[in-house]
Amino acid sequence: MDWAAEARSLRAAKGLTQEEFAPLAGVSRNTIQNWENGRVRRVSNRTKARVRAACLGRDGTESRAFEGPPKHRRYSDEAISSLHQALDMILDNARSTVVEKVTEILEHYAGDLSSLLDRSETETAHAGKSGARRPVRD
Repeated sequence: MDWAAEARSLRAAKGLTQEEFAPLAGVSRNTIQNWENGRVRRVSNRTKARVRAACLGRDGTESRAFEGPPKHRRYSDEAISSLHQALDMILDNARSTVVEKVTEILEHYAGDLSSLLDRSETETAHAGKSGARRPVRD
């Protein structure tokens, strides 16, 4: 059975309208309508399992309405502090890695840059001796 037919069947078995079925399934009425009209090509297995479980309990009997996602847990101050310390260590490590890489790159190209500057100065000096005009700087 395709999902459109199964969703319609689950809703009909409970004798609910799409509006009433939506909170039970944990989705909007528009989503139920799209499922039943076949406008949604793929529905995740997790969503299908959640809808089935909301309509039929694990043992195949009718179950309570879908209650939504679990409530937000409150973490202890110690856990939050540990998380902050771990994040600080990660950021410090990332910073030092970036500094090391930039330093490596600069050292690698420093020789090239130095020879380029020397060549530019030499060419400028030669241009001055040969009577060529230097560009005017603002």
